[in-house]
Amino acid sequence: MKLVLYRNLFSIAQLSMVHVPFIIISSLASPIVASIVFVSRAVFQPVQIVVKTFEAIDQKKISEFEFNYKVVFDFVVKYILISSTLGFICLIISVSILYKFYDVNGFPTNYDLIIWGGIYTLLSINKVFEMFFIKYNNYSYIIAAYFSGFIFFVLFSSFFFGNGVSSSSQFSLTILVSWLLVSIVLILKLKRLNEVVNGNY
Repeated sequence: MKLVLYRNLFSIAQLSMVHVPFIIISSLASPIVASIVFVSRAVFQPVQIVVKTFEAIDQKKISEFEFNYKVVFDFVVKYILISSTLGFICLIISVSILYKFYDVNGFPTNYDLIIWGGIYTLLSINKVFEMFFIKYNNYSYIIAAYFSGFIFFVLFSSFFFGNGVSSSSQFSLTILVSWLLVSIVLILKLKRLNEVVNGNY
């Protein structure tokens, strides 16, 4: 029963961090700014699809390993290489396609695209951390990380975007920092997981 509750909370925390920011920008930003952010995200979504495929495969592999930092590091490097390589391919393809269908005023800047490439790289890294926590049913650590990023985003948005989002890059950067906070909390929780699993108090 407790595990089911944690899984539901994990889903809520994940959905909050992934989707609520786009509800907020739709409310605060002009249509053109919101459109640029949505297009920037869409450019790199194939990365997440491929990463989910690797996640499904690697989840079984991770179940065969005992927790240690070297194994975590190896998987992190693997996912960084996957996401950065695919992200670069998506960027090259999308730039050539988007110019044909979007007005120049609604086209993401290089800054927007770089930021979203960084966001999807962080998402890929976080997937590695999540797989290790899920192996040991430590959903509470993931929930804490997601809600930390979500709360930061909401508070930051309320304080700085109260009068509206002035640029797409400004908003995208806020999302990047929020996901970076999620990554930092997950890394700190990995230390705690190591203590619990290996008894290194």
